[in-house]
Amino acid sequence: MTLRHLEIFVAVADHGSMSGAAHALYIAQPTVSQAVADLEHTYQVRLFERLSRRLYLTPEGQEMLGYARHILASVDEMERRLQDAAGRPLLRVGATITVATCLMPAILSRFEADHADTRVNAWVGNTRSIEERVLSSRLDLGFVEGEASSPDIRSVPAREDELILVSSPAHPLASRGVITAHDLQGMDFVLREPGSGTRALFEQYLKDYRVRIEEKWTCNNSEAIKNAVIGGQGLTVISRLLVQRELNERLLVRLPLQERRLTRRFSLILHKHKYLSPSLESFLKVCRAG
Repeated sequence: MTLRHLEIFVAVADHGSMSGAAHALYIAQPTVSQAVADLEHTYQVRLFERLSRRLYLTPEGQEMLGYARHILASVDEMERRLQDAAGRPLLRVGATITVATCLMPAILSRFEADHADTRVNAWVGNTRSIEERVLSSRLDLGFVEGEASSPDIRSVPAREDELILVSSPAHPLASRGVITAHDLQGMDFVLREPGSGTRALFEQYLKDYRVRIEEKWTCNNSEAIKNAVIGGQGLTVISRLLVQRELNERLLVRLPLQERRLTRRFSLILHKHKYLSPSLESFLKVCRAG
C-alpha cells in the first residue's frame, strides 16, 4: 500500500464513483479500479458496495476512510511545516457567514498585529462545507455557528450568539408584541440554505412546537436575507449581530419569542488529530478571547 492508494481510495469515497475519482485526480479509470482492488486484496475486505450505479462505503471502508484521511492529513501537515520553516507559516481558516461578517475581521486584525510572520487565508461557507474541508485537511480550523457531526472533529466552544425573529415594520406581526411559536404557523419566511447552523437551530425550534412555515426564499447571503425581509417578503430568524444596525434604524423590528431565547455558541472545529502549531495555538487564543 502506498500514499497514492490512499489518495485514490479517499477520492472514490468522496465522489461515490470510480469515474468521479478519476476525473478529480486526472488519471485513467482503470488505475482507480486497480488501486481499490489492491487495497481490498491486501486487507481481504470489501471497501465499497455498488447500489444504483453509485459506490457506498462498507463498515470496513468507513473505518479505513478515517485512518486514510488522518494519514494523508499528517503527511500534508509535515510538508507544510517543513515548507513553512523556510518562509512564512500559513493558516487556512474557515468561517461561517455570521462569523465572517461580524467577528473575523477584528480577529484577523488582532492576530496579524502580533504575528506578522504568519499568513492567514480565510474561506467563507456554511457549517457543513467547513466541516468537510476540515476533515479533508483543506482547512486547518473552522469557526462555525453550528454543531459538527463527524466523530473525527474536535469542537471547542468560543462565544455565545443569539438568534432573533425579525420582520419589516409593516408586517402584521410587527405590532403584536410577544410572539408565540404558533403565531408563525403558515407564515412566509426567508431562510438560510440547508447546512447552515442558523437554519438548523430554527428548524429544531419549529419541530419542538410542531409548527409549519412557508419557505418563500432560500439564501446563503445575509444581505440578501435582510433586504428581502425589509422589502416585506417574510420573516426571518437571524443572528442579532447581523441586524443591529437595521434594528437601530427601524428598518427591521424584533419580535420577541414567548417560549424561549434561541441561543447558541460559536465553536472552533479542528480535526481530532490536528497538530497544534504555535501559530495555530495563538490563533485559537485570539478567537476565544472575546
